[in-house]
Amino acid sequence: MFNCKICGSDRYDVKFSKVDKYSKESFDIVNCYACGFSLVYPEPLNQELINYYPSEYTPYNIKKNNIISWIKTVLIKREIKKIKKLFGGKKQISVLEVGCGNGEFLYHLKENTGWNVLGLEFNENAVNVARKNFGLDVRVSTLEESNISKESVDLVILRHVIEHIHDLKGFMDTLNSTLTKGGILYQLTPNQKSLDEKLFQKNWYSYDPPRHLSYFTEKSLIDLLNQYNHEIVDVGHSIDPTNWIYSLRDMTTNQKLKRLLNINPITLLIFTPINAVTRLFKSSGIIKVISRKR
Repeated sequence: MFNCKICGSDRYDVKFSKVDKYSKESFDIVNCYACGFSLVYPEPLNQELINYYPSEYTPYNIKKNNIISWIKTVLIKREIKKIKKLFGGKKQISVLEVGCGNGEFLYHLKENTGWNVLGLEFNENAVNVARKNFGLDVRVSTLEESNISKESVDLVILRHVIEHIHDLKGFMDTLNSTLTKGGILYQLTPNQKSLDEKLFQKNWYSYDPPRHLSYFTEKSLIDLLNQYNHEIVDVGHSIDPTNWIYSLRDMTTNQKLKRLLNINPITLLIFTPINAVTRLFKSSGIIKVISRKR
């Protein structure tokens, strides 16, 4: 039976169906009739989801391109500077990144802060990459199964994770109990109210069922956090031209153009300025919401 993950309504409209690029199965993306929240329905069983994350899934791998890697590192370090400011120079911070993928962000956070970091990731191959390349403490586990002590974590990081969660209530209950009082939750997730979603619609790259199970706007994510008595610290938009590049690639039928539409210096030079403009108008493809547990 359908129940909206945000408002609990049992009524919905089908938005469209989309075929998974890996499994070739079709999944319905629906809108809650009451609040408009979008999600995959029906969802695969929780224990089946890992089968939809093949080894070539992008966040699990480290791409060896010197220019792209340098740009990515610069952007990560800028992000980390902003995170450091949230703690006003405190030295002893306990950090948990859920869904840390290959560990790249967590590595840079540790190197630039000296904080005590731990990563969770359910894909064993990604965990092996994080351990081998970065020497991180990363565990093969979901948050719910991790047995992390209550009120032991000062900062929980969810970078492109919340959209993947099957049992959103169970996940948020565990997350909230893990955070210290006054602890920070730092989130990035695709923005369903973005200009690129409006332009590309069904071909929007972030419509990625069944890996992406939920599709948030600023309002729906804040509504969720309000249910857990979080104070909203900051809401912003991030520059990430990936959605534009890959959405165009998925939309076009021209095979030569498809081969050109990958992450490379030329496409970044074209689409990063476009994404920067959408960020100014609060309609970029990625939203950032920072909240504090009261």
